Amino acid sequence: MHLEIILYFWRGVPKEGGFLFRPIVLSRYNFSVARKELDELALEDIIRLLQERPDLRERLREVLLTEEERQIASQIPQLVETTRELSQSVRQGFERQERLEATVAELSETVRELSQSVRQGFERQERLEATVADLSKTVASLSETVRDLSEKVAYLLTTVADLSKTVASLSETVRDLSEKVAYLLTTVADLSTKMAGLSETVASLSATVSGLVTTVSALQASQQDAIARIERLEGIAERLIAVSQESVERLDRLERIVADLVEWSKYAKDDLAKLKGMALETQYLNRAPAVFGYYVNRPRVLNVGQFLDGLRRQGHTFTQEQWQQLAEIDVLLSARHPQTDAPIYIVVEVSWMLYPDDVERIYQRAEILRALGLEVYPAVAGEGVYPQANELAERYKVLLLLDGRLTAWGLFA
Repeated sequence: MHLEIILYFWRGVPKEGGFLFRPIVLSRYNFSVARKELDELALEDIIRLLQERPDLRERLREVLLTEEERQIASQIPQLVETTRELSQSVRQGFERQERLEATVAELSETVRELSQSVRQGFERQERLEATVADLSKTVASLSETVRDLSEKVAYLLTTVADLSKTVASLSETVRDLSEKVAYLLTTVADLSTKMAGLSETVASLSATVSGLVTTVSALQASQQDAIARIERLEGIAERLIAVSQESVERLDRLERIVADLVEWSKYAKDDLAKLKGMALETQYLNRAPAVFGYYVNRPRVLNVGQFLDGLRRQGHTFTQEQWQQLAEIDVLLSARHPQTDAPIYIVVEVSWMLYPDDVERIYQRAEILRALGLEVYPAVAGEGVYPQANELAERYKVLLLLDGRLTAWGLFA
């Protein structure tokens, strides 16, 4: 296929009164000659001609550009608009991608935190399950002990009731014997009085009727009989006195037995109080986060041994007495202050009945931890409190819980 291109250029030749224009024909045959002539043209003349002759510019486009190229030229504005829209779409796509990347990053962080929370939840569940197992064993042992103590107390109560009945019966017997002894003593006194009268009568009769030997003999026989009866009465009285002494000894033995039973009852009462305190301590170990959750943020029960070991790993030192004091803390909680959200600790002494020494003891333990730079709040918990303990708790600013309710939560303000 052969394509022949013909181009016309008008060349202005200076002449008097203006320019003489003559066309120059460019073809494949004489292209080299035309090029040489074009080289001689001034660039300014060509530009001026193209500017002054729009038809030349159009013809030049028709010659130089193919149909497809002319269509492309007509499509350039549309392409520019399309390119601008595409650029905007790409820019929006990049912005959306950045937002998606930020969202993915946030989701990744959330997933990591959730994973950590789930892991901590599983660990806490394992610890709680272990604690519940230990508490179940402790409660079973305590139940068995309480059952044994209940049986012993029931036996002791039955024994005391029987002894009370026996003592009452013996008291009645002693009262009867006392009445009989009093009657015998009265009888003996009367007989003694009568014997004195008889002696006087005998003396008088002996002095006045010395001749009546038979009568005197009879009187002597009567006197001997009376003496024999008196001796028998004295023997009876001695036996009654011996019986009375034996009864007194038996009463003394009964009093000692009752005193021993009272002492054993005190021991049983102390053991029962200890069991109540242990049960109450177990209750607070399980319910402490719920009890304190209304007053502080995020309360959590801590293992005292692990807590002390962590403090020692941080470089804190303890004496043996301080360690022993802190190891005997009944309940230890970590929490956040309700106003400042600063980390705090709550140490709790649990007893069924709160005494002043309970308040003193938990206050000293809190002071040991405060000396380490920790914010610690001491607390005592029980079912009852002595007035002296209540006053001491108010003076030392020790939190007081009765029946699971905090009576001085304003200390957190």
